[in-house]
Amino acid sequence: MQLIVFMEPAERVAFQNSGFFCCRPEENAAKLKAICAAEVLPYPEPFVSIAVLHDDELPCDSHAHIYGLAAELSALHFAILKTSDDVLNSIELVSNNDLKQRMNEMADRRRRHQPYGSLRKHVRDLRTLSTEQKFKEILGLSGVRGSHGYTEARLNRKLTLDDVVDWGTCDGLGVETAEPTPGADIPGFFL
Repeated sequence: MQLIVFMEPAERVAFQNSGFFCCRPEENAAKLKAICAAEVLPYPEPFVSIAVLHDDELPCDSHAHIYGLAAELSALHFAILKTSDDVLNSIELVSNNDLKQRMNEMADRRRRHQPYGSLRKHVRDLRTLSTEQKFKEILGLSGVRGSHGYTEARLNRKLTLDDVVDWGTCDGLGVETAEPTPGADIPGFFL
């Protein structure tokens, strides 16, 4: 399992300069908070959206990478996160699809007094699970993806540079470009 965070070039520079990264607040946060409150789901602020990919998937080939692209065809950077206890224990929500889309659909159906249980069953609250159970739940949902073609998890805190195990870049056409591993030129860095 790969945990991938896509970011635009300016976001990566800011992350590397400050040591912290989080997603911009969602334009319809009040609507999403309301559905989360109704369903007793966490709505973390700040949060980081994480694309969950299988080990054999290339991040630039995943459907998730298009959500990080700016309007112009610019490079898109991504961080590959550690699957450490710290990272996994900071993940509270996961969906087998784009999480924001799932929550929007649930909120819209709730507003129209339509059933939405079929959507809700694809959003999992991981707060009470052990680290091992979280890993299994996230991995399991990544095997039954929805129409967006990827699984999304949400980190309930800012991302730190310590959470990152490697970096990559997709060019504006979605092709991964070679990038040196940070610290590879420092003797003993990975010891």
